Amino acid sequence: MKIKALLPLVALLLATTAQAGWERKGQTPNEVLYVDPLTLKRNGQVVKGWTLLDYKKPTRLVDGGKLALSTKQYYVVNCEEETAAATHATDYSELQGGGDVVDSYKFSGTQRPVSPDSMGGAIVQVFCSEK
Repeated sequence: MKIKALLPLVALLLATTAQAGWERKGQTPNEVLYVDPLTLKRNGQVVKGWTLLDYKKPTRLVDGGKLALSTKQYYVVNCEEETAAATHATDYSELQGGGDVVDSYKFSGTQRPVSPDSMGGAIVQVFCSEK
């Protein structure tokens, strides 16, 4: 009886996860960039939102960190200055943010210039093209 009562809640959670809306926006030889446009919020020239990176092979992102196959990051982008800062990141054991959380970080949020031909440049381009 209790399981039947939980089925609608489980269905809702699965539907919400499926609606995350990750769209492929770029790639390098080592990683693929996805952005969820539903999370992008603009305030003047500043755009905030979530990205997802899938790695082509297990990757250690910080010294002493654990191996991950994907990372979700929250970015703050200044479109006028073409700068970006990740403020939060969570690493996962599987692609697409699946599996176990292997690490989680909080960053200072200091804006830094990005190279146009880098993954940071791709993030600035995608975020700033959203209206």
